Amino acid sequence: MLDGLGRVTPAALTSSVPHALPRQANAYFPSSDAAVATRYEAAARYADITAGNIGDAGGWRIYSGGPGIYVHLLLSRMLGLRHHYQHLVLDPVLPLSLDGLTAQIPWDNHLLQLCFSVKHATHTPRAATLNGTPLHPLGLSPNPYRSGGWLLDPDVFRKLLRPGHNLLEVAL
Repeated sequence: MLDGLGRVTPAALTSSVPHALPRQANAYFPSSDAAVATRYEAAARYADITAGNIGDAGGWRIYSGGPGIYVHLLLSRMLGLRHHYQHLVLDPVLPLSLDGLTAQIPWDNHLLQLCFSVKHATHTPRAATLNGTPLHPLGLSPNPYRSGGWLLDPDVFRKLLRPGHNLLEVAL
């Protein structure tokens, strides 16, 4: 997931897509197109395009919803904190290389700092605390491809939040 997010981020795009041409850093494109003038040139130079010898330009239109979708995926899927029906789900998807990651996000009119300890290649938390109080899962969220994240009681979580800074520590 981290690699995929890096490939769609306009800032420093060439670090993950070396043949990408410069793009506006606050715009997202629904596709990338080879920098050729016509479809006939694209057909004639197809081998160069697939080899990355021709730059990729932003697609044919700017996608205005892209930033919101990107941030939603980052928060709800990568950092893994989201509401789901009557539960709160804690289901981070982080590689081992992000051990020690911290992020601050707004949550239910509070400031929430998330700190991750990633010691195992799993997405199901081993332990989690909110402001020093251990959290206990009600069960696991369904996932057909891997073990699910924790299902938490949102009322219990909300009662542990305090004005100002809050700390959610998650061990994977």
